[in-house]
Amino acid sequence: MANILKRGRLPIYLILLVAVVLIALVIVVITFAFPGSDSVPAGAQPGRIAIAYCKDIAPFHYTDEKGQPAGIMIDLWRLWSEKTGISIDFKAAAWDKTLTMVGSGKADVHAGLFFSKERDEFLDYGEAFTKTDTHFFSHISLPSINDINSLAAYRVGVIKGDYVEGYLGDLAMFASCERAAAAGSSPE
Repeated sequence: MANILKRGRLPIYLILLVAVVLIALVIVVITFAFPGSDSVPAGAQPGRIAIAYCKDIAPFHYTDEKGQPAGIMIDLWRLWSEKTGISIDFKAAAWDKTLTMVGSGKADVHAGLFFSKERDEFLDYGEAFTKTDTHFFSHISLPSINDINSLAAYRVGVIKGDYVEGYLGDLAMFASCERAAAAGSSPE
């Protein structure tokens, strides 16, 4: 054996041992570099997502007279789908139910809403792409209301779960915009 090492030749068992170790290393590297189908590679995109939207928050998102999702936010999501190739399943519900759907995982995304600390506990917000002010409607027989302080004298109707709940005093909660509008058509 000493003659073999002097002549620069390695015994066959050492060559085989080195080959086995190298093959094992290659298998380990391939296993971690290309995980199996059970795992999702970083940056992978889903083929389809579910988006919850409120069925009566026109012009932002609502269900039209044909029963189809409509509105500014719906149009933006459709454009996003077209550009990304990711399909969308729109899921209509009352406002408070849309939040529950996203929070429970029945929907992946909300069509659009204001930031609030409470929602931030269970939602991840993307970058804001526009500024939107909220609005209110009052009966024609009431005096002019110019700012939020002018509302203090009145009981204000809001959609349950709406962002403005934390900013106004005496509130009448409504399940939908339709119900709030019906109640607002009366001066009482």
